[in-house]
Amino acid sequence: MAAAAAAPPVLRVDPADLPAVVPGPGVSEENEDVVVVEAAAGDKASGNGAAAAASAAAAARDAADPWWRLRYPLPDELRVDDGAGGEGEGDGEAAVATANGNESNGNTNNNTSAAAVRRAARLLRAGLPVALPTETVYGLACDATRADAAARVFAAKGRPQDNPLIVHVSSVEMLLSLYPPRAADADSADATTPPEEETEAQALARVLRPPNDALARAFWPGPLTLLLPASPLIPSAVTAGHATVAVRMPSHPVARAVIAAAGAPVAAPSANVSGRPSPTEAAHVAEDYAACGRGGMVPLVLDGGACACGVESTVAQARGWEEEDQEEGAAALAAATPGGGGDKPRPRRRGRRDVVVLRPGGVTPEQIDRALAREYGAEGGAAGAAATDALPSPPSAAASSSNPSVVVYGLSAGAERDVAFEAAPTTPGMKYRHYSPDAPVLLVEPPPGLGASEGGGGEARWRATTTRAVLGAARALELPPGTCQTPLTVVLLRTTLPQGAPEGWQQQQQQQQQEEDGLLLSSAALASAGVGRVLTYNLGPWRAPERVARRLFAGLRAADAVVGGDGGGAVVIVAEGVPSGGGGVSGGSGSMGVGVAVMNRLRKAAARVVVAAEEDA
Repeated sequence: MAAAAAAPPVLRVDPADLPAVVPGPGVSEENEDVVVVEAAAGDKASGNGAAAAASAAAAARDAADPWWRLRYPLPDELRVDDGAGGEGEGDGEAAVATANGNESNGNTNNNTSAAAVRRAARLLRAGLPVALPTETVYGLACDATRADAAARVFAAKGRPQDNPLIVHVSSVEMLLSLYPPRAADADSADATTPPEEETEAQALARVLRPPNDALARAFWPGPLTLLLPASPLIPSAVTAGHATVAVRMPSHPVARAVIAAAGAPVAAPSANVSGRPSPTEAAHVAEDYAACGRGGMVPLVLDGGACACGVESTVAQARGWEEEDQEEGAAALAAATPGGGGDKPRPRRRGRRDVVVLRPGGVTPEQIDRALAREYGAEGGAAGAAATDALPSPPSAAASSSNPSVVVYGLSAGAERDVAFEAAPTTPGMKYRHYSPDAPVLLVEPPPGLGASEGGGGEARWRATTTRAVLGAARALELPPGTCQTPLTVVLLRTTLPQGAPEGWQQQQQQQQQEEDGLLLSSAALASAGVGRVLTYNLGPWRAPERVARRLFAGLRAADAVVGGDGGGAVVIVAEGVPSGGGGVSGGSGSMGVGVAVMNRLRKAAARVVVAAEEDA
């Protein structure tokens, strides 16, 4: 009998042992529970009084230095010997042994979390991948400045090389280091500034052109990725050859500490094997690589607990911020930065400016919209970074608007799907089918227009459609005839259970309880449909999509682990979704919220989608 494949080694890291991270102020508006988890690391204070005091202190620091949240002084206990790692030292077992040996015989600090961080940093410096937690999902990190390190991540994941990676930085200083002054555009006034004379304010104005500066101040550290001009220090293996690079600053204390200790930005896609649901726990990572036989390609997994957000970061790109406005915007940013001097100029009205959400995630479109409104008001946005990769052009009828707006790719007017763009996307999560368990998924979407204040009519129609989906799953998913010779096991991922129902696996429901929940799944009906059993997993209430987001990938993985009954019958997954708002944000109808990210992932995972209104019309 063949031996089971080895899983990657896992080390536990307590985020509370590491320096606390204060997420960007815009993150807390709709994700207060996420912020509490992240900001509490290293700070045992609790209660409303402490929270209010912390909020007031943060506001005062924001006024004094808008970039303070993006700074990360590295504590001595996390420092790694300068000699660790380096080009050419990333060869398999020798590099792992060196990293482990240095940790065992080097720093004698008794903080085991700090020791795990240093060990991870040494592996990264040696060009090897490390799986680590972020506030979104677990990532498989490598040194973003090394093509050989990126190649190891692609190989371990089985990831197509035309799918770009997101670069993660620990501080504003690390971000600026990716854009040395001599790399400025020849047409830019900053290009003539000698490197030794460039202030931080000038560097920030050059690298973070509006609206990216406003978005970074609002949502970094946090689950927002910005598309910036490609850095000369990031290899094309990371950017997939595009003229832009995706960059974010994570708010998870473990991720931020590891990146800072490594002393270099990391490129980190989700740590799952490609095509699988993203991992939100360290155990998910270990299971994936043990199952595919590539556990030896991931020398370390850091276990920082379950991810607070549960879906990947939002990816946003500026569109239509004209070049002629960039000088004005750069001056505005310098004026708003300590040492920049002067008053912030009032932006001029121009054509349409958008921030396009290419991939919805942990920061909602509404939060981005509010950040733009606070920064630029009703007069429209100040100047910003023109997109260097083509995006679908907005319709000419919309071009008359000068107010900055937020549109969601594939959902909003002016950001319709574009086949050519999706063939070579500038950001991950757009080209390939993602987040898919092995079992086929039938997605049951809520009736359009269902809102949190609606009565039971819409929800009743939704549950009725779920009932029919369970009973007709084999037909809807077009399962091969031989598959249905043994009764099916249906795993039902629910969002319409009564308020207060525990999340996770539910006890086997009696027929009376099933009827109270609106699912008329009698034994006779199930038998007639060829369904042997129904197992229910509660993702959370649809009225709280942020809770559903945290459970989503864990629920898909739990469903996929179910073994068919009666000696191997087929397993299918029927998943209820959440409302995801109307077709727009700025000037659109309906609130999208985190629900748009949840539905984005479920639609990518689904083999078939049914909508309640269509079934009941």
